[in-house]
Amino acid sequence: MKRVVISGGGLVCGLGNNLQTAWQALTQGVSGVKRFPGASFSEEGVQIAAIPSLDTTKLLEELTVKSKAAAYSMLAVQEALETSQLPMENTDSTSLLAEITGQNTHSGNKLSGLKRIFHSFGSQLALNFKVRGRVQTFISPFGEMNALGEAFNAIKWGEQDRVILVGASPEVDQDLVRSFVNLGFLNTEENARPEFGFQPYGEHAKGTVLGEGAACLVLEELESAQKRSAPILAEVVSYASSNDAAFLTKPSEEAEGLTRAITQALERAGLSNVDLVVGEGTSIPERDRAELIAIKNVFSNAKVTSSKPSTGHTLSASSAMQILFAAKAVSDKAFPILNVNKPLKIDSKHPVEYLETDQLKPQSVLVTSMGLGGHNSSLILKMLN
Repeated sequence: MKRVVISGGGLVCGLGNNLQTAWQALTQGVSGVKRFPGASFSEEGVQIAAIPSLDTTKLLEELTVKSKAAAYSMLAVQEALETSQLPMENTDSTSLLAEITGQNTHSGNKLSGLKRIFHSFGSQLALNFKVRGRVQTFISPFGEMNALGEAFNAIKWGEQDRVILVGASPEVDQDLVRSFVNLGFLNTEENARPEFGFQPYGEHAKGTVLGEGAACLVLEELESAQKRSAPILAEVVSYASSNDAAFLTKPSEEAEGLTRAITQALERAGLSNVDLVVGEGTSIPERDRAELIAIKNVFSNAKVTSSKPSTGHTLSASSAMQILFAAKAVSDKAFPILNVNKPLKIDSKHPVEYLETDQLKPQSVLVTSMGLGGHNSSLILKMLN
């Protein structure tokens, strides 16, 4: 079996248009959630979101798949390749896996039929960056880690030397907002105070806040990365997934599925504990509660945080963003405090400790995901030894 590392990353989100700018803002406690630029969705009661400050007009002129998601992804991939110092002359053993929601990621194509072929999203990126290995697009509407699992296993079992993993959000538009309001997921009560719109794991959480952006990770076989002296952010040591088989839009109340995914990830990593949990933290009360129950089921005491209060919920880009920030936490030995005033209390005998100081220097981090349809995933990163 091969060891898998993250050798590069790129990011576009409401905090900034590159990874270093966004990471610096995140560690300083800055929120990218603001009053929605331009038209708000007053009919749905939503006026806040985390939108990148970026004009994509010129970039879209060069793309066949014309969407903000494609433009964000192009910039994220370009940065990831640059930071990983990855040469792209021979890409037969390089794969590209993309995660999208399947909504609002294609528009105005020269070939109109492409807007119905989701696989064309990954193909557009592969075309631009000359990727000649496996190319696949995954539908991950709520930030499921399916593509990450595929990437990790492909490298671990020697099928690929490296994988470019991209997660891209849909554009926050009327249809998307209406859909999430109808599901009861969005916060419609904090429009006047956008910085308080996202309260993950809080007793007074009132729903999530949408965001836009894209994140890219370069996953690589360790020996390959070391051979070319690539910068290494963190090692990916395990991945596990499960399903609740209970509900389509809400998690199992006792969180059996996520509990299994966390337990399996720990067993596969040979660990009994981690320094930090970077959680899903959607600020949707029933989902946050279920996630904390799963964490409590596994750990006697865990430090928990989330990056979503700063980036908004970027849906299919969210897991890639969380993983990228977790990798930076390992490499830079820091992570921002959690934006929560009055945290949920699940069980006094097994407390969940919310990260309230930036003094933690994590060497191992668990990243969790709870998708729609009961999909659960867990990933563990460690500092490379």
